[in-house]
Amino acid sequence: MFVLQLSDQHGLETYLHFLRRLIAAAAARVISPNPPASWDTSTVLTYRLLVQETQRLARDPFLADRFRDAIDKADSEPFRHFELGRFVDRVGLSALERLIIASSMLSATNRRDLVQQAVVLIRQNIDQARQTLMAHPTFESGNINQSQAAKLLSNILCESSSETPVLDPTQRQNLLSTMSSKYGPDFVASAMKQIIPRLNMQPGPSLAQTLVQFGPEVTSDVELVRALMTRIGITDADPPTDLQVLETINRLARYAFDGSPMPDIRVLVRAFNSFVSPFSSRFSRSHGFLETDVVYRMSLFNGIKQSGF
Repeated sequence: MFVLQLSDQHGLETYLHFLRRLIAAAAARVISPNPPASWDTSTVLTYRLLVQETQRLARDPFLADRFRDAIDKADSEPFRHFELGRFVDRVGLSALERLIIASSMLSATNRRDLVQQAVVLIRQNIDQARQTLMAHPTFESGNINQSQAAKLLSNILCESSSETPVLDPTQRQNLLSTMSSKYGPDFVASAMKQIIPRLNMQPGPSLAQTLVQFGPEVTSDVELVRALMTRIGITDADPPTDLQVLETINRLARYAFDGSPMPDIRVLVRAFNSFVSPFSSRFSRSHGFLETDVVYRMSLFNGIKQSGF
């Protein structure tokens, strides 16, 4: 309660100063690579307060940004030697708490090494964190609400200054599936509409590969499919060509043959046909581009696979 009052009454900078003082006072326990064999009893209460406050920040993706600012903007000892993995081990954070703290660190601006440490920590804890996220309640203090969950998704999928996405396609798809199971598909659709324009994506994948990588949680909504198309250069100003559509459908059919999770093909067709261009009617006339035709192609590939050829 005292810490909350300190932040509310004296502003964020005062709170950040307090948090840094708390960490510095317990540095032997939480920062030093070679902790002493026995602890100074005078630091016991300080350490307990630090643990409690870190847990409070690590259970709310919005509050976790304060931890990032306290560490990233500190340029004095002992923070020059701050190691994120060591710190979360020493204060005993759970996998989900580690994920939340690390995701806030992805947008650190002063210390690039903190970003890389955060990426490693997220990849190490993402699977166990997803299991904790599904619990009711998430923490003994309560659930992560939808606003906090959307912030966590945004932090992980958008904020990294890393050259590559933090999560690989399978990890990302599993996280979206967990969010959909916990909060519902409408939540994921709403959150991803805000995230996709800022999404940290690997350059170069085809539209078919992108759709498969994001899975049904994202590709069952026309607006989201169009947003993904925009990210790879398909827009109203530069609509899909006949060749792009044929290549996409053929590649998806091959992915289906290999057993990859498929996007909603009818949604994809509607997304293609939503572009303002002479493409839709021209393609429909010359190639018979109908939903039933595309679904038939996908079914044919699946039939060939099941027959053993």
